[in-house]
Amino acid sequence: MKAISICQPFASAIALGLKHIETRTRRIHYRGPLAIHAGQRCTPDLRAKFAYEFLFHFRSAGVPYFEQLPLGAIVAVCDVIDCQPTESLADTLSVDERSFGDYTPGRFGWILGNVRKLDMPIFCRGYQGFFNVEDSLLAA
Repeated sequence: MKAISICQPFASAIALGLKHIETRTRRIHYRGPLAIHAGQRCTPDLRAKFAYEFLFHFRSAGVPYFEQLPLGAIVAVCDVIDCQPTESLADTLSVDERSFGDYTPGRFGWILGNVRKLDMPIFCRGYQGFFNVEDSLLAA
């Protein structure tokens, strides 16, 4: 299965159903299953953003502290449904969805659906861009 590493807290936001669109600088043509891997590192500005902007979202989902978010692990599986320019998505976004992405012109939104949060994170190495994980790893 294809996988993508995403920084925390965004990977967990997808797993918890708080984020439905992943914004990136490039368009993708891939449609189908995708494992969401929480990257190993997190920048200090994302930690601060979690504390000041996202904390209320995560508290309602039972995650009161950044340190409770897994790093270096697959946290969910979803389906890539579509990819659209951010300009075409701008008028359809909720305030919450907008806060979880970079919707500046020239970027693309990967529309995610059928998100399944894993009961337990599966710790594994992530990579830049798409990478493959064994289906047997996720079957367990």
